[in-house]
Amino acid sequence: QLHACKEEMTKLLKTLQMPLTWNEPNGGVNELFSTIGGNLHLNFEVRNSDGFVTLAKKNKTVDEEYLFNAWKEGKDCPSWLQDSIFWIDDPDFQNLWVLRHEERLDQLHRWKDFHLETLMATLENVNRRYDELSAEKANISQEIDSLVLSEARIIGATTTGAAKYKELISIKSASVVMCEEAGEVTEQNVISALTERMENSKETKHLILIGDHLQLRPKVESYSLTKVSGNG
Repeated sequence: QLHACKEEMTKLLKTLQMPLTWNEPNGGVNELFSTIGGNLHLNFEVRNSDGFVTLAKKNKTVDEEYLFNAWKEGKDCPSWLQDSIFWIDDPDFQNLWVLRHEERLDQLHRWKDFHLETLMATLENVNRRYDELSAEKANISQEIDSLVLSEARIIGATTTGAAKYKELISIKSASVVMCEEAGEVTEQNVISALTERMENSKETKHLILIGDHLQLRPKVESYSLTKVSGNG
């Protein structure tokens, strides 16, 4: 489910960057007309009978997408389609073919804005679902890791790892923390490895710092102290 949500978000983000077409992976003008309602789709309706297919120049099949692209480019309505539109008995019907090219572009922008609002609402829902699944996955992973740590006598980690998984390690409530090469570790990193008494953990009782200052000199974050010592 997490993987499916991620794929859907990727498709939605790609669709947001695409121009409005008749059919899209996540909807298009065809689906948009269904959402808006009315009979705008009649402007691009192709009625083939007895299995015959209408062809244009270079043997291109005339379908709804072909007519929509022709309309976007500012072309005139085919004569056979004009006859069909003429006989539409609906006072609310809007003949899109009578619009000038500039008016058609304005109409496309309005449809695009409406389409983007729909896609953004869908994207927000998918993103919310992805966050919920990610949190659920993290909880499951933590439960598994907690079970493994509960059976361990010794836990090894870098100071960065100890800080990153502090909540997980605190569940084990290690009473003794041993830090190797302590001269290279700053105070805040040492503190992050310690646990305190809480509802689900106990405090660290012993802290053992091991380091050879003749092998690796202590690391000091303060520039002024480093300068004063003369050992930089």
